[in-house]
Amino acid sequence: LLYASALQHSYYQQKNAICENFPKPVTLLMRSHHEHRLRKNPHFLAPVTILDTSRSDEHSNSNRRALEREFDIPVELIGDLKNDNSPIKCILLCTKANDSINALSSVWKRVTRSPCGDRSCRQNGSTIIILSNGALAIRDAIYENFGENSLVQSGIDIVLATTTHGAYKIDSDPREYYSRFRIMHAGEGSTFCTNAVFIDYFKSIGWDCSLLSDFEMTLMLWKKLAVNCVINPLTAIHGVKNGELLNCQFRYLGRSLDYVMNHILEEVSAVAMIDIESQFFECTPKSSGNCTDITLMKSASQQLSLPILKYFVTDVMSKTADNVSSMLQDVRSERVTEVRLLNGYVVDSGFNKYNVECPWNKHLCEAVEALHPLSEM
Repeated sequence: LLYASALQHSYYQQKNAICENFPKPVTLLMRSHHEHRLRKNPHFLAPVTILDTSRSDEHSNSNRRALEREFDIPVELIGDLKNDNSPIKCILLCTKANDSINALSSVWKRVTRSPCGDRSCRQNGSTIIILSNGALAIRDAIYENFGENSLVQSGIDIVLATTTHGAYKIDSDPREYYSRFRIMHAGEGSTFCTNAVFIDYFKSIGWDCSLLSDFEMTLMLWKKLAVNCVINPLTAIHGVKNGELLNCQFRYLGRSLDYVMNHILEEVSAVAMIDIESQFFECTPKSSGNCTDITLMKSASQQLSLPILKYFVTDVMSKTADNVSSMLQDVRSERVTEVRLLNGYVVDSGFNKYNVECPWNKHLCEAVEALHPLSEM
């Protein structure tokens, strides 16, 4: 909703000043159980309120007050027959990781295909941008469910993205049947993507964005996964905020945080390095080959080393000390967590792809899943 609101706001500000190819307003795809919260005029609109603490209201008093902005964003209900034949050129996937495949399957027949069997034709097919947590696992699940070769031959481009924007949903008043979708934009962040059009567009609306290569994005997502593999399960199991993990009295299975984190991150590092090497390099620093490849491989080896990952994870714990992790929120709300797309992805990738066992991440999966009902992705 944060990204949709930004796109909608920018469109109405700039459409008269930009060429005719300026993107059309964004459309939200929502499930039918949200229908009672939508307006109809004559089409469905989602009433969204963004509370932005990173931008103070110039008319407020000395006490910091969130700037409040309201939007009415066009909505299509998934399964609505009148939309079944309407093609979708670009999908920004922001669902929970567990819901990603079902969400895509529900609109798959509307995805644009351009059969050519050539990657140069990808611009003629749909673009699917994954902006969800667990992006690497979602990408692999898309390839498995829809066929990687079939996607390439159809000109469908699967793009990875990630963000550091801080945002969360504010619960609506249960007494209000017709209630707005309220989002707290708690902190300005950056957006990273491998698609130049996506990055250029968000730069045009004033957001901080960076275009990354496939190698840079994969490396960034493995580092982000390392953070999630430590913070999410440990906070969920112990019911604590992120910063409380840094307490010197913290123990898990009788072990200190340093001991536990070492074992979790050693497994993540091992799988990540093999994965990156298999995707991007034909040579290693120990073999002859392209010097650029060797330089990049050394960079990956350094950034995914245990000391660097530990520093990265503890820095995030410190900077988000008062945050309640998404996994702990899911456990408290008795929802299925994303642990199978985080720690489980490390376990499955390690064992199924590279014959590497990851017992600590496997144990954390089982411990978290014991706290909530299981569900298929």
